[in-house]
Amino acid sequence: MTEKIRQLEADLQAASGDAAKADALNELAWHLRDTDTKRAHELCGIAHQLSSLAGYAKGLAYSLRNEGAINFRLAEYQEAITKSLEAMAMFDVQQDALGRASALNTIGNTHRRLRDYSSALDTHLKSLDIRERQGDRNGEASSLNNIGTIYQTLGDHAKALECYIKSLKIMRETNDEAGEAACLGNIGEVYYDLGNYEQALGYHTEVLAMSERTEDARMQGITLGSIGKIYYRQNDAARALDVETKGLTQLQRIGDKSNQVDLLSHIGKASLATGQSERAIERLQQALAIAEEMEDKELVAGVHESLSEVYEHLGETGKSLMHYKKFHLLSSEAHDIEAANLSKCLVIELEIKLSQQETELHRLRNANAV
Repeated sequence: MTEKIRQLEADLQAASGDAAKADALNELAWHLRDTDTKRAHELCGIAHQLSSLAGYAKGLAYSLRNEGAINFRLAEYQEAITKSLEAMAMFDVQQDALGRASALNTIGNTHRRLRDYSSALDTHLKSLDIRERQGDRNGEASSLNNIGTIYQTLGDHAKALECYIKSLKIMRETNDEAGEAACLGNIGEVYYDLGNYEQALGYHTEVLAMSERTEDARMQGITLGSIGKIYYRQNDAARALDVETKGLTQLQRIGDKSNQVDLLSHIGKASLATGQSERAIERLQQALAIAEEMEDKELVAGVHESLSEVYEHLGETGKSLMHYKKFHLLSSEAHDIEAANLSKCLVIELEIKLSQQETELHRLRNANAV
């Protein structure tokens, strides 16, 4: 548990009155959304109920904002869009520009995950503009980081680095250590993509030291995985295996299933490179079980692809072909689901906007009639 979380837990215990309790619940839920998503979901559910019963509009808006962000992390994309738009409508009534920017952030992340990069970039730029005008330095850094992620995904490493470096400068100026660590990790990933492994290793090593100091188990696990992949590319599979196994322990401890699948898959690859074929298959089967439990077809497809490669290496053509066929089928299904999700999300956005316009027209007609 980090010092920040300890303080927020104490604030929640000390909160008196419905509004103060709702605010404390929302604040704690927001900071737990990455590291303990299940508890964060429970907390903002309580905040939502408490705010609704008390007629506390601000608490309700922020609980919806939180729910949208958590839905995004749970891959519930339609719900993420719906909750975020509902929160935005409430923030607009309350003239809470920063709340609106935060909800836009989740919408932008959702579009990015659904590979609608144009909409994602447009949404994050709107969020960035609000945060710059409001003087929200931490929010500005977060938006720049998200914009950098889009450029990195599109292969524009120069623009990605430009955004990350701007974000990093702000994070350091505002002493946002968690944000700084995330940003440094992203810069490390850019250099990894470019094949500059020593520079990438330098950034990830710095992040690891920070995450150990702040007791951020999730960041430790992810960073150890990144360092392991660098060692693997440097033809040191044994060292990669050692580091990645330590990272897996951290991710298992906090129940981060998605990153466990990624790390288990790479541990399988490193195990094969060190001649441990049985261990490679065992780790990949573990990854497959978790991915299937999550019902994430894209993750399941990726593990089948890795299993196909392992069996091909072992000369077991039949098993290799079986897993490759599953990879191909599931990849196609995942693409179809992604496209359907994007289409539904766009329809939801349009319907909510039209509903809001109708409400405003109705209000104006009534005002003119008076």
